[in-house]
Amino acid sequence: MQTNDANTVIEISNPILTPTGLASRWGVTVKHLANMRCEKVGPSYVKLGGIVRYRLGDVETYETRNVVKIPG
Repeated sequence: MQTNDANTVIEISNPILTPTGLASRWGVTVKHLANMRCEKVGPSYVKLGGIVRYRLGDVETYETRNVVKIPG
């Protein structure tokens, strides 16, 4: 939990990943993630003041939706 300048409590319930953090998680480059955003593929992201961040819940949802099941 954090507070802002007005001492209002802000709940942080969904951790945030930087592009570097997500690139590390997936074993890809930050440039690859930028290309994915440009092509409008990949997980949803938040962009505030030009800074890109990924909510962990969105990343996990994207990963789950892209599981390839092998028959057998």
